[in-house]
Order: sequence, then C-alpha cells, then structure tokens
Amino acid sequence: MKHGGKRLNAGRPNGSKATHTIQAQALKERLIERVLDEQEPIINALIKQAKKGQIPALREVFERVLGRVKTNIEIERNEQGNAFVLSAERERELEELLMKNG
Repeated sequence: MKHGGKRLNAGRPNGSKATHTIQAQALKERLIERVLDEQEPIINALIKQAKKGQIPALREVFERVLGRVKTNIEIERNEQGNAFVLSAERERELEELLMKNG
C-alpha cells in the first residue's frame, strides 16, 4: 500500500495538485502582475498613509526598508536558581507596574 488506503496506489498521484491549489497559484500570479503594473501609486499611497501617522503603514514602510526589529530576550535566574525568560517588552510592563504601585 504505497499511497495509503486499502487499494494499491490509492490517493492522488505524486506531483499532481488539487484544483484549489492551481486556482490559488493563478490568482497569486495575477495579483503580482497587477501590483507590478501599479507599484508607484501603491507605494505613494502607503507613504501618504505613513505621513499621516497611520501606525500600520509606518510599520510596513520601516519593516520593508529596514527589516523587522529583533526583540532582545534576557534569561534571568530567581533565588532558587530556576531560569526564566524575560522579554524586553515584558520587562517594560513590569517596570510600569512597579512605578504605578510605588
């Protein structure tokens, strides 16, 4: 039972693609062509939104140009010697909580 099932060679032949996969690939190709044809207006619209202070547009522009920001992760040990991971974001949250509660 090479391909599974009770019958010999049951299942989709190797290398064949499902209809929805073929349709999705065709849609992706069409979308890529349209974006390449309209790239200047798309870029201008994205930059215009970023200039207005739209956070998702700003993030998109900076991540595409500069790359994604890497988060620093620190490993700490408590008094019992157990290690735990504290991300920079979580550390800031904890600091803010401590500042509020004095």
